[in-house]
Amino acid sequence: MQKSTASPMRQRLARLVEHPRFFSLAVGLVAMATAVGGISCLLVHSRAFDVEYVLAPAGLILLAMSVAQFRVAWLGWPKPQSHSAASALKCWNFMRRLLTGSVGAYVTCLAIGPIPYIECAWLTMLVVWYTLLILPLAASPKTIEGWRKWLQGQTARRLNWLVSASVLLVIGAEAGLQIQNLLRHQAWLWRESEPRQANADLILPVSNGQIGEVAERLSSAPFRVVVLRDDAVGRGAGQSDYLSRIEQMLPGVEIVPLNNPILRSNGSSVDLAARLLQAQPDLVLSVISACNELAYGPRPTSWFDWRQFELARQLGWAANNDPPANPAEPSDFESLLGELSTQLAVCRTPLDDQMRARWQQTFAALDRLATVCARQRFPLAVVAVPGEFQVNPALCDTLARRMGYAPTQLDMELPQRKLACFAESRKLPLVDLLPSLRLCRQSPYERNTTAWNEQGNAVAATAIGGWLESRYGGQLTVARLSKVR
Repeated sequence: MQKSTASPMRQRLARLVEHPRFFSLAVGLVAMATAVGGISCLLVHSRAFDVEYVLAPAGLILLAMSVAQFRVAWLGWPKPQSHSAASALKCWNFMRRLLTGSVGAYVTCLAIGPIPYIECAWLTMLVVWYTLLILPLAASPKTIEGWRKWLQGQTARRLNWLVSASVLLVIGAEAGLQIQNLLRHQAWLWRESEPRQANADLILPVSNGQIGEVAERLSSAPFRVVVLRDDAVGRGAGQSDYLSRIEQMLPGVEIVPLNNPILRSNGSSVDLAARLLQAQPDLVLSVISACNELAYGPRPTSWFDWRQFELARQLGWAANNDPPANPAEPSDFESLLGELSTQLAVCRTPLDDQMRARWQQTFAALDRLATVCARQRFPLAVVAVPGEFQVNPALCDTLARRMGYAPTQLDMELPQRKLACFAESRKLPLVDLLPSLRLCRQSPYERNTTAWNEQGNAVAATAIGGWLESRYGGQLTVARLSKVR
């Protein structure tokens, strides 16, 4: 006779699981959690800053499902079902159906889109599917037997395995593409190209006798600056005028403007890394208009956004599906007030939950950008661009009266301070254009627009160019001499 090798604790746990009332107790605990989740959704909905379309229906459905689950637990407690009925809950088929239902709910949420609190919708659909699976446990033995025979039928088995195989195929393909991108990005198996290290060695002072030698060695290497643009900066006729002015001010500097896919949270870090690797910059400047970014909210990175998946990119579904990042350029003063009124909320204090979440999204996007640059050893700096109402006190007073804000509710330098704190914590240089633009005797913006005029572009170019000259003077001198030669 073979002696059991199971430990006493494992034996007690096995007896507990085999107890006929164990499943009723487990269902009751899940019902309590479902009820708490429903109440939480309703409470968050009542305190939400904006109108939320998911929380209220999700809360009501969760409460209804909790009632059904309590009913199942109550019917099973005084008269426990047979062991075969209890086994239906813990068998492999039940777990497989629950997993398949969760994936189906996830696909449904992907079709809906990355709206706020879409996670609550997914959990609600998962709870509904779980409730439907346990309802037969509250039925009569005859109903359970009929349900078991149908599930064991040939057609049902084939359908279940077909769905399961399809789910595994999609998950495996996406996982394979993600691993391939990770390996290419980390260069663990192969390296596409080597980043140039020439200009990186010129941070140390160079003597006059060595300048000619270094310039000869770098005769075809200008000081290249990749500017990750914010589309809200300099919109209109002079959209990139300040960038061309920087090149004129600093001979030997080459400006390479690129759109910033990470800041809008709908782009791929791998795509940006590939473009930076191709550009081979000596410096990366991320231009951020905090008021615009926070007002319209960077699109949150969500697992419920199908455009972020590699399968969608490979099939071409993720291209040109993003709405315009910014509204149309204002054409009159009233339209300008309407656009800037939305941006004024960024300076309201104290911050509400929604604005705090948008700041977290912006900081997360900057962290991803900093990680990309650090991995490729490209220096990164941030350029903070103010909103027009931060430069024009009269316009700020007009917007405050329009929105009903008291003077104590507004902090005009709040966006700059938060960006400065973030940059300091990450040891990133920060170029703040607010002090320079405030010194303008005339408005640096075109009339009834948010685009810089000639003076605004000149001031921005002077501020950024002066910072480049002060921080990278030695490298700029070498690049200037190489251009002359």
